[in-house]
Amino acid sequence: AGTLGDLADVAALGVPALRKDFVVDAYQVWESRAAGADAILLIAEVLAEGEIIDFQILATELGLTAQ
Repeated sequence: AGTLGDLADVAALGVPALRKDFVVDAYQVWESRAAGADAILLIAEVLAEGEIIDFQILATELGLTAQ
């Protein structure tokens, strides 16, 4: 299991970085961007449709790709 620090270390290398945690709160989207992630993983099975849409919009506004 990695940490946000690990994500930041990978992002600092200049390679694409994906946060693979279960994103269940908008705070985690912001946190991902702050750590240097390029993309986040949204698990549709654990999120309501509205949350998926909201997180995708927020991710796009922050320059992240939502997978």
